[in-house]
Amino acid sequence: MLKRVPEQHYFLGYLTANDDPTFFFDYLNIKNIARYHPGVASIHVCISVSLVRKINDTDVIRIKQLKKALLKASHVADVNIIYKNNIGRDFSSAQKCLEYFSKFCTENDYVMIRNRSGYGPFSDDWYKAFIKANQKLEEGGLTGSTINQAGLHNNEVKGIQTHIQTYVYISRWKYFRPLVDEYPGSKGQSKNDVIINGEIELSRSFLDRGLALNCLEWRSYVFTSKRYSYSELPDRDIKKRTTTDLPIRFRYRRYLYRFRSIIDGIRWDFSEYYRLVFVKKFNHMREKL
Repeated sequence: MLKRVPEQHYFLGYLTANDDPTFFFDYLNIKNIARYHPGVASIHVCISVSLVRKINDTDVIRIKQLKKALLKASHVADVNIIYKNNIGRDFSSAQKCLEYFSKFCTENDYVMIRNRSGYGPFSDDWYKAFIKANQKLEEGGLTGSTINQAGLHNNEVKGIQTHIQTYVYISRWKYFRPLVDEYPGSKGQSKNDVIINGEIELSRSFLDRGLALNCLEWRSYVFTSKRYSYSELPDRDIKKRTTTDLPIRFRYRRYLYRFRSIIDGIRWDFSEYYRLVFVKKFNHMREKL
C-alpha cells in the first residue's frame, strides 16, 4: 500500500527529440501511458522535445497528436509541451521539465523522468510500482528500472560509478529541487560528457547528500555512498538483459512485434499521412486566395 500524504501529486517528464520525424516510438509509448492506468489518481505530464534539426509543421502536428492521445486518458490531468535546443540532450530536457514542475510541486510530490528509449508501460500500476520501490529507501533517494555498477570501462571517471540508468527514474520533488538550476549533464555536448556529467553525476548527486539508489530489477538491494556495489550482481551494463517483468524497459524488442503495437503503428502512420496531406493542401489553397 502506498504511503500517501495530503494533496500529494504525481508528475511525469517525457523526453524526446525530432531526430525521428515519425515520432513512432513516442506514439507507442504515449498510447501505452494513456492505455494503462498508473496506479495513482492522476499524472501531470510535460513533454520536452529536443530540436536536433529545425522544427517544421510536421513535427508540430505530430507532437500535438501525442498530446491529444494523452488527454484522452482520464488519469492524465494535463499536458505541457516544451521545445528546446539539443545541448545537454535528455538532461537539459529533464531540467526544462523540472523547471516547469517547480511552479506546482510540493515537497512530497513524486516526479518521474523517462525518455523515448524506455519502452512501455506494459501493464497497469506502472507508476505505482516505481513509487513502492522508492518508498523502500528509508533515507530517501532515486529509483530506476536498472542500475549499472560498472560505469565506463576506462579511467575517465574517478570515484563511485554505480548509477541509475536514466531511461527512467523517479524521486520526490524535495530531492530534485536542489538540482533544478544546475542539473547534471544539462550542458553536455559529447556522448561521454553526457554519460559522465549527466547519468553518473545525477546518481552521485543523490549519494553525496546521504541518499540512496535502488532499482526494480534488483529489488532487494540498496546502494549508498558506503555500499555502492555487490559482488553477487553483474559488473556490466544490464539494461538490455533484464530478467524481471519491468513496467518500463530499455528498447524492448518484443515491443515492436506485439499485435497491438503493429496496429497502433499503422494507424499512426496513416492517420498522420492524410492529416499532413490535408494541411498542405489547405495551406496551398489559402496562399492562392
